[in-house]
Amino acid sequence: MKNHNYLILLFVLLFSLNINSQQDDQEITAASRKAEKLDEASNSSTIISEKEASDKKSFNILSVLDKTVGVNISRNGVNTFNVSLREGVDIFSTQAVILSDGRELNTYGLNHFDAASSTLSGLDIARIEVVRGSSSAVYGIGASSGVISFTTKNPFEYPGTTVQVTSGGINNSGGSIIAGSAKNVEKNWSLFNVNLRHADHNEDKTFGYKINIKYSENNDWLAGENSSAIPNGEIPLMTSFNFDTSLYLKRDNYDITATFGLNDTGNMQRRPVGGEEFKQISSKFFNLQYDSGDFFAQYNYVQNDTSENKAYWYDQRNMGIDSNQSHLQVGYDFGLPSLNTELSAGADHRIIKFDSRQVFGVYEDDNDYRTYGLSVQSKTKLFKNVDVLFQGRYDHFSVLNDGAFSPKGVIIVNGNDEGTLRLSMSQSSVADNAYTLFSDFSIGDFPNGNGYSGPYGNKNAITFNNPTWTGNQAVSLVNSLNPLGINFSVLGMDHFSAYIALAGIMVPFATQQFLSTGNSLWTVPLLPGFVTLMSSVGSVEYTMFDLNGDLSGSDKSQLSTETTYELGYSNKIGDKFSFSVDLYNIRKQNMSSMKRITPTLSLNPSKFGSEFASTFGSALASSYAGLGLPSAAYATILNQYIAVVGQAAAGLAAQVPNFGFVNADQTPSDMGRFFWGHYNFGDINYWGTDIATNYDATENLSFFANYSFLSQTEFSKGDLGEDYNSDENYHLNIPKHRVKGGFSYNPGSGLHLGISFRYQSSMNINTMNVADGGAFWYDGFVPKRTVWDLSFGMPVSSKTRVDLTVDNVSGKKYQSFVNMPMIGQQALVTLTHSF
Repeated sequence: MKNHNYLILLFVLLFSLNINSQQDDQEITAASRKAEKLDEASNSSTIISEKEASDKKSFNILSVLDKTVGVNISRNGVNTFNVSLREGVDIFSTQAVILSDGRELNTYGLNHFDAASSTLSGLDIARIEVVRGSSSAVYGIGASSGVISFTTKNPFEYPGTTVQVTSGGINNSGGSIIAGSAKNVEKNWSLFNVNLRHADHNEDKTFGYKINIKYSENNDWLAGENSSAIPNGEIPLMTSFNFDTSLYLKRDNYDITATFGLNDTGNMQRRPVGGEEFKQISSKFFNLQYDSGDFFAQYNYVQNDTSENKAYWYDQRNMGIDSNQSHLQVGYDFGLPSLNTELSAGADHRIIKFDSRQVFGVYEDDNDYRTYGLSVQSKTKLFKNVDVLFQGRYDHFSVLNDGAFSPKGVIIVNGNDEGTLRLSMSQSSVADNAYTLFSDFSIGDFPNGNGYSGPYGNKNAITFNNPTWTGNQAVSLVNSLNPLGINFSVLGMDHFSAYIALAGIMVPFATQQFLSTGNSLWTVPLLPGFVTLMSSVGSVEYTMFDLNGDLSGSDKSQLSTETTYELGYSNKIGDKFSFSVDLYNIRKQNMSSMKRITPTLSLNPSKFGSEFASTFGSALASSYAGLGLPSAAYATILNQYIAVVGQAAAGLAAQVPNFGFVNADQTPSDMGRFFWGHYNFGDINYWGTDIATNYDATENLSFFANYSFLSQTEFSKGDLGEDYNSDENYHLNIPKHRVKGGFSYNPGSGLHLGISFRYQSSMNINTMNVADGGAFWYDGFVPKRTVWDLSFGMPVSSKTRVDLTVDNVSGKKYQSFVNMPMIGQQALVTLTHSF
């Protein structure tokens, strides 16, 4: 609480200082889906200009975001990235919405953004808007961390033809590509990228068009020095082909933009449950946008085909997920001038249909992911410098037949000389993605081929209303020798089966005692009559198993809730120095986590030894008495047998820690199934801050520095709420401390020099938030790192320039997650020519 007080005091001091500030007149549209001044946006936001985006030539435009405060780029290969805002970091999915001209680039439902297969081109970016913090009140489920919006160049302001060719390499085997000390330089100099953009319009600018074509190929870094999951440790060549074309029709009363694109990409992909796979995806999309005054409508359709996937972690089987996705949205802006209020209303419908082949198993024909959304916004000028914003959205989530309302309230105090203060409260509803809801596949087959282990989606709960059990190979052998068969509907070991299992000990013992004493009473337990008696008595006597787990099953998916309180302050001092400080508090409730649901079975050695010895002793005493013998004649032998078989049974229980497992009601009838499932739990609370500064030393030289901090990133026991004192835990999978800084020098001659660094503290990764952290392939400890990047460019002529970009100048390798590729140095030489 002490830290909270200091930061709040800092805000009060900053706001009370009557410093000579200037307001930022830049406009942003992504925060509220309508144009507004950057200083009056509902969220903390950053604008990256066309010049800033083009200064650093990159293999993938997503790396341009590396410098932005609050943005976390997980780089998992040359052309493989995942992006998150503030938190919500994952191997496969993201809680940030990625847009291109209002078109969602995420695979809806999976919340997956594939940077390699997007049609974003560095030649065609006019601006990038980064909106940090909850945006569910505007964009709905899936936008709890914020929005990254790319605006592409239109043909009216940016006509002409530009070609860009990039060649580069990576230090896969150590050393430096630039210094020439890298091993196998020729083999690793295999990055190639060519971009073409052509745009034009008619004379009166009522019609325009543009075409973007991009082709790239690359090798990649290995996981460690070798990648054992990939055949021969050789990663296949990655390729990507992108094409899109847009038509623009402008009239006095309306504008229409139609865009069509296709992509064919082969690239490495990783999933938290599983591992590496080669993803070959072919995509097509169509987008139609209509604007008329205060009304807009947009329709987007995307088709993804993954017929050539190879899951290296599962015998190179095709574990791809095909999809057909559509999104229709409409909106209308209007005002109430008498109340100084601007209003907006909108509605949208999203649906994605999957064909996953093997990934969604029993859900294959029941996995449509559909939402309906209704939203409303208002902005009221309460006083001259005080605006009050309200945003609210209701989403109906058809998969769960459930809905939720996501509200957001914002107060903006915009002082002419005191900067801008923003206070907000928002609540987001977060739905499990399709991978969590529908997964039903094997991550490992049983050695005998009669079953498998794997996740089961939480669209439905895993239950044990009528539990049975499946035994291990030793139990299966005993069952084959048992003429009555084991009753697998009783969660215990019957004593006749135990008698058969212990025959290997009793027969030698009885034989030895008979041969050494000549007393035939030692052979009674081996006679057919005793076997018959034991089958009758022992088959109804059980020692019940100890369950290593419980029969509570898993939870059915529920919407979780994130509540955010945020205090933001931004200012610009004079013409040179600008800064922003954001302090936020997030409360997450009812999170989803994964655990082993199927209980395994064991026997308590002492209990099993005692109970089996009692059943065996009673049957043997009855057999001796049936021979007409007085008890004194067999008492010594009986007691020795009881002691020996009790010790043997206890020894068997101790030696076999797992006799089998309990079958859930959802277990297939023709094979065994070891279930991993999901459960909802917890109530966590943490705070964070984003601080960004920029100093324009001269007209051509600028410096930047920013810092992001989270008070807590790992939660366990009491951190999860007072009801949670067991081994549950929850990880944000993001460092507590992140620092970025650097400078950019751009003299008027077209020369460019930029140097920047990225630092992050160490962290522990728990990708699926399982209780026993480290259970999955990408879990473990990630050390701290500092990465330096360099960009340099110069014009060759008025239409041609050459650029050099070096990422990770030192070449010291790092990983975003455990067992991810070791990211080393990457060097690119780019030639750009405009016709």
